Amino acid sequence: MADFFYRRGVKVCGPVSARHLRALAAAGEIVAGDLVRKGNEGSWILAERAKGLLPVVEAQDQSSPEAEFDAFIVAKASEWGAAAWPRIQSFGLSAARGVRRSALLTRRYFRRRRQRAQMQANLQANSKSAKPPVAESPAPSPAVELIPLHKSPPPARIPQPRDRSDALGQFQAAMTAAIQNANAKPPERVLLVEHPAMIRNSPLAFLICVALTAVCIGPVILFFWWLSALGTTLKVTNRRTTLRYGLISKYTSEVRHEDVRNLQVSQSVFQRLFGVGRIAISSSGQAGLEIEVSGIRDPESIKTLINRFR
Repeated sequence: MADFFYRRGVKVCGPVSARHLRALAAAGEIVAGDLVRKGNEGSWILAERAKGLLPVVEAQDQSSPEAEFDAFIVAKASEWGAAAWPRIQSFGLSAARGVRRSALLTRRYFRRRRQRAQMQANLQANSKSAKPPVAESPAPSPAVELIPLHKSPPPARIPQPRDRSDALGQFQAAMTAAIQNANAKPPERVLLVEHPAMIRNSPLAFLICVALTAVCIGPVILFFWWLSALGTTLKVTNRRTTLRYGLISKYTSEVRHEDVRNLQVSQSVFQRLFGVGRIAISSSGQAGLEIEVSGIRDPESIKTLINRFR
């Protein structure tokens, strides 16, 4: 008994017997749009054209040229998709490995620069703190002790007036140091780092990319979309807000908190449902918006954080 194969999308199942194939068709596992093949060397045909597999639909002429052309297009598209899918996967893996290797090399380069700068700073500090060697003076020769015949009383000590200029100078230096410490700004620290969300920001676009997976276009779009979201970074510190674009070629825009003139937050219906939104910042020195990014999680809390340091 010949073995049969059936395909749904890019997945090929089989071999199965003719009785098992009819049972699958009766159970609804095989529909009219699926492809079936007899043996390993047979050609793929639509399930609706296989005799005795599915009920004959009288409203459509099975032997019409349009039906044959549709079957040919579907078969060729399925074969092309099955052949191209491993290449798309290998391309995506190669691109991901390249991006990861670039990130590791960049991190290693900056770590070596920091180590080199630290070593130079330590060498300069050691050279400043090192004192020149002091020449050793020769040991004094033993002196002959002279014993006086008549001991005279020691001279009386005359009290010297205390120099008040030194005390006044120390007081002024202490007050100046206290004022400088009071006016000194705290060190800059990172409070928040965010990347735009993909699915929650554009759920309809994500569903369209998933639907295009059958023709091998969706994974490519999702991959470049993910790279764009990864290369967009919004960083908030206790002094400034910075927006950076790009992984290799970078564009950076920053606004100091004390210069913020306008702070906008907007959310559409879908963005409010998924907890994301758009945030835009402009400073007093520019007419337009200097920082504008969409898809940021919880934009209201970011607005509150920036207003706290304005």
